[in-house]
Amino acid sequence: MSFVFLGSLLVGLLLTVYTMLTGVERPRAGAGIVPARSVIGALVVATFLAAFGMVGYLLLRSAALGVAGAVAIAALVGAAAAAGALALVTKWAVPAALEDEVDERYLLQGTPARVTRAIGADAPGEVRFAAEGGEFVHAARSFDGQPIEADVEVVIDRLEDGVAYVESWAVVEQRL
Repeated sequence: MSFVFLGSLLVGLLLTVYTMLTGVERPRAGAGIVPARSVIGALVVATFLAAFGMVGYLLLRSAALGVAGAVAIAALVGAAAAAGALALVTKWAVPAALEDEVDERYLLQGTPARVTRAIGADAPGEVRFAAEGGEFVHAARSFDGQPIEADVEVVIDRLEDGVAYVESWAVVEQRL
């Protein structure tokens, strides 16, 4: 029976990692955060399985309870943990994410681009980049005020009033 509890714990931990990686989704239209129902369901199942497995294994190994007692107590603890996780997500995490304001200027931050017209210290240039399945061309200014030659790889910092503020990839790469 200890293999059942350990298996439950392992599956619960793997589902927990899945929920951490998938998280919540932000629609493209910027309509706020929408919790993925499958992720919340996976979170509840993962919490139950992890708590059930951990408590059941510990009770089976250390307490003088029989298998039925260990399963019953582990199931109760697992159900309580799952209910707590569900309450925590629906009452705290999702409302906090819904209140998060999306700053449209930074949606393209980190997007690689190529300078197609040189950017002067005081004169805008032009960059070309791919995003959301399309190619875009925008006026561009240097993020730090330094001129950038044509055909240089850059990274977009923000898009403000139709102007992409960019930084040379070589400068970004040095910080990494």
